[in-house]
Amino acid sequence: MNKEIVRDLFEYREDNLWWRERPANRVDMSKPAGSVKARGHREIMFKGKLYKAHRLIFLYVYGRLPDNDIDHINGKPLDNRIENLRDVTQQENNKNKRKQSNNTSGHVGVYWHKRTEKWVARIWVDGVQKNLGRFNVLEDAVAARQAASIKHGFHDNHGRD
Repeated sequence: MNKEIVRDLFEYREDNLWWRERPANRVDMSKPAGSVKARGHREIMFKGKLYKAHRLIFLYVYGRLPDNDIDHINGKPLDNRIENLRDVTQQENNKNKRKQSNNTSGHVGVYWHKRTEKWVARIWVDGVQKNLGRFNVLEDAVAARQAASIKHGFHDNHGRD
């Protein structure tokens, strides 16, 4: 896939790609190209190959495929406005992840350690887990984690719900 093909096939409006011409009878031209998959991203089938819409949009706008991963800055995988997409390494992308669904403290990188009866703060940086300490008070653990997030360049959206 190259920029000429993408620009010939699609029109980029708002945050979606739209087919310029109906590629098959079953395609509904009143809807954006492709379909939403289980992980929440829109994907487009063309000539037997599946493409992520956000990667094609990046190609459409910048004339090249991204070098790395595409990060949806606001964490919404269907928000493909170009200002919400950035070309980042996997490590950078991990610094803008949402809070995990199994989080019980309500704060990313902070959990209750039953045996010591203390709050523990941790952070992963460049594939290495760093322990930030054990704390009697939740707010102290949260403050330690927030300070580490700033120090290591985590995105403001990291840990959002």
